[in-house]
Amino acid sequence: MDLIIRNASLRGQPGTWDIGITGERITAVAGKLAEEGVQEIDAGGITRVKQLWQHGVNVFSSQDDVADPFYPFGRNDQQEVVSYICHTAHMAASGEIAAAFDFVTYNAARALRLPAYGLDPGCKADLNILTSSTPREVLRRQLPPNYVIRNGKILARNQLQRVLER
Repeated sequence: MDLIIRNASLRGQPGTWDIGITGERITAVAGKLAEEGVQEIDAGGITRVKQLWQHGVNVFSSQDDVADPFYPFGRNDQQEVVSYICHTAHMAASGEIAAAFDFVTYNAARALRLPAYGLDPGCKADLNILTSSTPREVLRRQLPPNYVIRNGKILARNQLQRVLER
């Protein structure tokens, strides 16, 4: 771990690392990781995501496996990734859920150094419009997005139809 921190410091630029920190060591190193701009990607298994985030480390995650041998359950659904993070990292408070959504959006964009990311004027219009009104409801309901938009153009529309039988 000290080598990762030293390497980030010597290079003078943030690094992206898949790190696993266990036990009490998290308290000793998380602040140093954040100071040096080391970023955490949760890429299999679960590390001390909540503690790293609480210490200011740019924690991010994603899923690129879609029904492949490595991860046969993958659906390339970031809602699912956030749900997994919240369950495994014990992040159930409203602020923690919001942070977990940042892990797969803003934090991932920061780690990938994507320019013009976000919802501000001038940013690329790449987004999903979800059906639920709160992040907690998004995770509870796990519905497909109403719209998938890329570069300002609608790529997909989803519509849920419920029919009550009498």
